[in-house]
Amino acid sequence: MANPKRRRVWLALGSAAAALSLAGCVSMPSSGPPSSLPVNQTDAGQSQDYVGPFPAGPGNGWSPQQIVEGFLFASASYYTDGAVVREYLTPQAARTWNPGSAVTVFHSWQVTAPNPSSPVPQVTATVTGQVQATLNGPLYASVAQGSSPAQQAAGNAGSCAESAVQSSPCQSFRLVKSDGEWRISAAPPALLLNKSDFERAWEPQDLYFFDQSRQVLVPDPVFVPLGTSETNLLNNLAETLLNGPGTKTWLGDSVVNVFPQHIGISVIADPPTAIVNLKGKLTRGDPALPYIMAELDTTLTSVSVSQPQIQTVILQVNGSVWGDGAESPKARAVAQYDPYPSSAASFSYVDGNGAAQSACGSTGEASPGPAAPIFDHSGRGEAVTCAQAAPTAQPTPSGPANSGNASRSPKSGKTTANAYSMVAVSPDGKEVAVVSAGGTALSIGPVGNQSALKSVPLFKSAITSISWDRQHDLWLTQDGAISMVAPNGKPVQVTFGYDVTALSVAPDGVRVAMIVQNPSGNELLMAAINPYGSISSQQVPHGSQAGVPTIRVPVPLGPEITNLSALAWYDADHLVVANKNGNGSQLQEVPVDGRPASQQLAALQTPPGVTVASIAAGNAANMVVVGLTDGQLEASAGFEGPWQRIGPGAEPVYWIPPA
Repeated sequence: MANPKRRRVWLALGSAAAALSLAGCVSMPSSGPPSSLPVNQTDAGQSQDYVGPFPAGPGNGWSPQQIVEGFLFASASYYTDGAVVREYLTPQAARTWNPGSAVTVFHSWQVTAPNPSSPVPQVTATVTGQVQATLNGPLYASVAQGSSPAQQAAGNAGSCAESAVQSSPCQSFRLVKSDGEWRISAAPPALLLNKSDFERAWEPQDLYFFDQSRQVLVPDPVFVPLGTSETNLLNNLAETLLNGPGTKTWLGDSVVNVFPQHIGISVIADPPTAIVNLKGKLTRGDPALPYIMAELDTTLTSVSVSQPQIQTVILQVNGSVWGDGAESPKARAVAQYDPYPSSAASFSYVDGNGAAQSACGSTGEASPGPAAPIFDHSGRGEAVTCAQAAPTAQPTPSGPANSGNASRSPKSGKTTANAYSMVAVSPDGKEVAVVSAGGTALSIGPVGNQSALKSVPLFKSAITSISWDRQHDLWLTQDGAISMVAPNGKPVQVTFGYDVTALSVAPDGVRVAMIVQNPSGNELLMAAINPYGSISSQQVPHGSQAGVPTIRVPVPLGPEITNLSALAWYDADHLVVANKNGNGSQLQEVPVDGRPASQQLAALQTPPGVTVASIAAGNAANMVVVGLTDGQLEASAGFEGPWQRIGPGAEPVYWIPPA
């Protein structure tokens, strides 16, 4: 789905020893938002050159603490060599212990165990530390779930003996003598890993589910363990698609399960082909099959754990090939259901006179294309597309001598008769939303027909952001609250328990990224939108009055970024955000799977005190365009720069036409 050149994977080398760091005791979360998982990243795909840790069984005469430390180190290889892990357990525990897919990731930990000088029947060891994340799922794990500051504070007071295991700040191991050697007779029902082992042994992966309207595929970021056999991994991913996302996940009922009930699924890996067989009461003419094929094809062909990668998916129904069977219809699936095409796109912005403009942002040009007024002096105009764009405009006095200029209206000291502070064109390029120069009035209407704009009644507070979704709903923030304006022009305030200063709806129309204000500053959140509210997950025509739009429980992203001023979606897996840094701004790329910011954009050379107020981003085929607090626009063709001044303007935003 995302541009494969932009896909980030882990390529980490294993080590022969585990490093256990020390920290204070914190609570053990059983659920919560994702926390970041630092990883070493490259642009290379994961291959069979991966080297994992080399666990060994326990040595003679090891103390209880050494047994637990060895068990924890061996746990990082559980999915590739579970037999070694079980050597640390008593025979009975080795037969019954099964951590399943549950994983608790510690940023740091401490193992404490008594070393008895006299014979005792058993001892208890504890693992305490700073929990970074918890993961749950089959062999992969859904978005990392981390502890909140409140949970961490609560965890500092207490011990393993004072709380139930699920809410305890510690994890307990019971050890007994077995044939004269200490062995673990009771271990926690989850794998405990330090972050270094997790980084070596797990890789990010996307699952794809359909949105409520079955128009687009929505990525669900998960993690898969390296070293798992290709057949097992593909079967677990396929089975998870079959079971659906589950109502308790962060996506929940914002996406649908397209698989009929009471069917089975199995995958045979024959690289570069995967053969998927559906079994049960299902016919070759079932209308769900095209959707099933799209989910399977997009998910399984994006797995990068093995070499060679799966390139073709063949679907069978009760052993009979569905479709022509000659090749995977991935190209058709992507063209029809992918809301993230890696193609040139246009952006809208407000120029130095408050006029609504649009321009092509293709990286195929040295500068953004020449601007076209969305409303000209007569109230007519157009939203220019890259196909319409003329050759790059010549430099003008309003910009540097070596740059193009997207704006045809340099700042003249006065604004136009109908000046705006924000403008956003709908994904299909037909509708436009404009915010008055004062920031308190919103109007929506057809592109190029200013007289047809209709005012939207809102409370008289400044609008701080606007963003279209795929269904022609306009989302906005105002006085910390979120509202949605439906195609019929009626605004609905969406209940959400946060003070939201800015939002951006993803091109898939389901995920929304937000900057929220809190007493200590601000933070970046992501959540899923259900446009129909809490109703059945069956296909629902848009505009249904069955429910009010809802935003599900959010998950935090980029927790290390604490002074956010702007955000935009870059592609299916990343955001671009601006973080105020000293007297300027730092732009960073943030993965949406809970990991920290992975790449810093080339530094902007701005006057002291000038920061980024807005961002337009739209995949690797387009420039990143920023609006600065001094009323100027700058653009960069890539993350490495250089940046160029393109003239007066503010609030740039891309619109990505549907496939």
